[in-house]
Amino acid sequence: ATKEGITQVLADAKAAGQKITAFCMFNRFEERPDMEVEWCARVARAAREMDVPAIRIDVVPKKMSKPEFLPFAIATLRKVMAATEGTGVRFGIENHGRVTNDPEFLKPLFEGVGSDRLGLTLDTGNFYWFGHPLSKVYQLYETFAPRACHTHCKSIRYPESEREKQREIGWKYGEYHGSICGGDIDFARVASILRKAGYANDLCIENESLGKLPPGEALTTLVKEVELLKKCRDGAK
Repeated sequence: ATKEGITQVLADAKAAGQKITAFCMFNRFEERPDMEVEWCARVARAAREMDVPAIRIDVVPKKMSKPEFLPFAIATLRKVMAATEGTGVRFGIENHGRVTNDPEFLKPLFEGVGSDRLGLTLDTGNFYWFGHPLSKVYQLYETFAPRACHTHCKSIRYPESEREKQREIGWKYGEYHGSICGGDIDFARVASILRKAGYANDLCIENESLGKLPPGEALTTLVKEVELLKKCRDGAK
């Protein structure tokens, strides 16, 4: 968050031939709201200097009930938007856990904050993990795609008999999660939905099953995932 630090990170990224597409924050808004607002402002200022368009944030209650947490989250995120107004940087709430995977929470949250800079880190697998049937998952992508400012491309391969059921949250995730190449989610369709909504940032791989694979197989899997998303990005099937 210093000029020297920003210069060094940008130089390192350039030397590696890489572009930073988003920052990732692990927030504790309920526990320390004032500190989190100030921290978001510092990160947003650094993001502006580094031409990073989005910051992934957590909006997750620890002790509050969902009905209690909604007005608290709206009030706190309004402060974040006010504190970062001049940066132009967008904040992407990840659909994550038991609260922000619920569209009936996300919709009033976005409406209540009322800022175009508050968006979504669209985690494709998390809506499915939450228990939504696969057909509804695509409907949710379409609903929230205009809010997307960052992505986590993740998939699950459920038995065919379970894909269109409303499952319990997290049902057998450890058994069925895996590569985006072999999962149930059609990433060509995901990319098309995002493209139609005007999305122009990353397609970021989040494969939580790599730790179960031997190193060589993990690398091969990642290479295949990269190639798949390149094809999807370019509009090929």
